[in-house]
Amino acid sequence: MKFRVIIIIYLAFISFFGYSQKKNSYEQNIKMFTADKILIAINFLKWQNLPSKIALKGINRGFYFAYFYDQPLGGSRFSLALGTSLNSNNIFSNSIPKFLVDSSSNSNYTDFVGLDKLFNKPYSYVNNKMAFTYISIPFEVRLRPGKNEQWRIAAGFDAGFLLSSYVKYNGDNVFQNKNEYIKFKFFGIPNTLKFRSGVSFRMGYDRFTLRFYYPLTTVFQKDKGPQIFPIEIGLSLMVF
Repeated sequence: MKFRVIIIIYLAFISFFGYSQKKNSYEQNIKMFTADKILIAINFLKWQNLPSKIALKGINRGFYFAYFYDQPLGGSRFSLALGTSLNSNNIFSNSIPKFLVDSSSNSNYTDFVGLDKLFNKPYSYVNNKMAFTYISIPFEVRLRPGKNEQWRIAAGFDAGFLLSSYVKYNGDNVFQNKNEYIKFKFFGIPNTLKFRSGVSFRMGYDRFTLRFYYPLTTVFQKDKGPQIFPIEIGLSLMVF
């Protein structure tokens, strides 16, 4: 039901945008121009509520891409924007989901175990991460102050769903306790929350803005996994 409402609102906005753009094309040429339609961002992630058994490694980062329909509001400096976005978040850590190495683990709760705790010996690995990719419908209220409209300020909200989740591991064979190097990838991490929403804020000059995103939902379902979520802080580039 939530997705139907989101899609209806999305299609209604696009229809209104297309109609008003044709009707007022001359007016828009002499008022505030449309801008910031394609946005690309590199995010640095601050994971919250991590259990003690998950220790982060390296720089946790993510990628964000969005395409917006930007509708200026009359002769003001404000505009409304609605679009489609793709967002990928990664967790680089010393832990893996327990079910991958213990078939007797509780399937109703996604727990984690440290690689240094398996079989009571340490393991060497090159890459160990979990990745979550979301597709969403973002909405922004935008302000472009200044003489040439080069300053950018935007506050928004988005809602979407989980497109994919996976574990990627390159290193010693921790799954069979063997002295061999393996490459492993598992898709479909259980008990993840399929719906995602959050609030965003951007501010910058010309084509570059700092982007902040705070999720209102967690990665895993309540009582079925650690209630972790990433605060995203990144640099975004407006391509067009």
